[in-house]
Amino acid sequence: MATLTYGLLCCVLQPPGVCDDDVGECFCPSETTYGLKPENGAAARLKARPMNNVHPKTTKEGLVVPWSWKTHSYDDVFGPDGWCNAANPKRYLDCLLDGLAGPTCSIHTEQAPPAADTPNRKRPFIYVYDLPPEFNAHMMQYRVDKNLCTSRIFEASNTSRFINYAYSLETHFHELMLTTEHRTLDPEEADYFYVPLHVSCLADVIGKADKPIFPDDVPGVGMWHFRVYHMSMMMREAWKWISTNLPYWDRKKGTDHIWLMTHDEGACYAPIEIWNSVLITHWGRLDMPHGSNSSYPADDYSREREHPSLPHGWLADSSHAHPCHDPSRHLVVPVFKPPEHYRHSIYLGGPQPPRDIFLFFRGDIGLNRPGCKYSRCTRQKLWDLLYKRKDMWLREKHVNIVFGGGQEAPGDYGNLLTRSKFCLVLTGDGWSARYEDSTSHGCIPVIVMDNTLGPFESQIDYSKFAIRIGEHHLGSIVDTLLAIPPEALAEMQANLADAWMRFKWSSHQLVQDNVNKVMEGNQVQHKADLKGPGIKWAPTEENDAFSTVIQWLFHKLEAQL
Repeated sequence: MATLTYGLLCCVLQPPGVCDDDVGECFCPSETTYGLKPENGAAARLKARPMNNVHPKTTKEGLVVPWSWKTHSYDDVFGPDGWCNAANPKRYLDCLLDGLAGPTCSIHTEQAPPAADTPNRKRPFIYVYDLPPEFNAHMMQYRVDKNLCTSRIFEASNTSRFINYAYSLETHFHELMLTTEHRTLDPEEADYFYVPLHVSCLADVIGKADKPIFPDDVPGVGMWHFRVYHMSMMMREAWKWISTNLPYWDRKKGTDHIWLMTHDEGACYAPIEIWNSVLITHWGRLDMPHGSNSSYPADDYSREREHPSLPHGWLADSSHAHPCHDPSRHLVVPVFKPPEHYRHSIYLGGPQPPRDIFLFFRGDIGLNRPGCKYSRCTRQKLWDLLYKRKDMWLREKHVNIVFGGGQEAPGDYGNLLTRSKFCLVLTGDGWSARYEDSTSHGCIPVIVMDNTLGPFESQIDYSKFAIRIGEHHLGSIVDTLLAIPPEALAEMQANLADAWMRFKWSSHQLVQDNVNKVMEGNQVQHKADLKGPGIKWAPTEENDAFSTVIQWLFHKLEAQL
């Protein structure tokens, strides 16, 4: 009843106020200078002045308004120097709307202007779209396994635990964008627009119910077998909604829009409509033309699919229209790994055992996967090379190689990484999380991935702390690594200690709390002094992965100004 009464009061003002049902608030009439205009709701509210209890005691003609208990005159509210019309009204009225403050309701409390002796707000300004929930929030209701579609889960006593879900960055990055100091609630001042799609989550829930499904004119159940098509169409539907309902896409033809694609083969099958946007992925594949390397038929983006909205077929609108990655406008970023994953690292105060493992890799070798797609056969070829020649290497080269699955490489994964000098970074069905595994443990990454950029490789010099070996030179990989002088290896390890922070996501208070907890545990258990190489980067978000993304966006913006 209170809402109805307030709505009635809003409507019978002279002139009538504008009721915004989304927030349950009355704003100045649209014909006044600071009235609520008929445009996008959130953007319009930021420019309008709420009336709350601001009701004039008389009409324009001077007649007493019997329901008003206020003492404001008509001119105080609606006159040329009044609340709804003047930049500096002669009488400042109440600003009670949550999120707004100041004498004229013009200060956004989450982004209050700095005092005279403080620096200005930092660019870039990023506006986060509030998309219809079917593109993100509704996806979570189809999530049965709590370890899917999120970066952290709630446990007993309302505690939060980060998990090692492969596509954790999808929700983690969304959360960072919502809480960063670079976020703006005013789209008119935005340098970039973030499109919060849960695309990888769709891959994990599609086919488990009738929804979610994209496009929505086909049945959902049983469509898992071609999920990359639906992921691509989901992005296309989001583009259609944005470009149809909001005015900002056309401002720069979408080049200032940010899309995140965390799934295995990144933006290889992104719809052509968004190709000129900022695409952030884990997969920096550069060759063109290209085809899917996934061993999962459901993720094979090279298969054709027809739809009435795609007269030339799906492939012509996606993978046949562009490469997987364009370093001039796109960015490759690290996978999110919770601090607990690298708790043994010397960078978190863990002990440094002798690095007695010369070359290390543990993971799926793909021996039972059909064809030669998975890992581009690099894992399978190395298996043949190492286990046919391993005895010779052990006898003649005196090297300790640990390569294979859990049977061939038993033990704690973090401890094995900490004991290793060189760690292989091999592609799987797409991107590899071994960049993050090796860099977080001080192990020199040995990258075997032709024509593919690693995280931030277009921005930082990998040659200082990593080694690249061509896929056709696997037979000489051990000799190549043995030829590196000890002093050169020591220099690379020192450089890695100054670069590893780029591969961690610490711009989140709960992550930092987790890091501090791990470091305190290592300090107690191992009597660590927390002064070793690289430790200075652990308890800070400075120059971490998210900061690096922001730095890249800023320099991209700076080049345009």
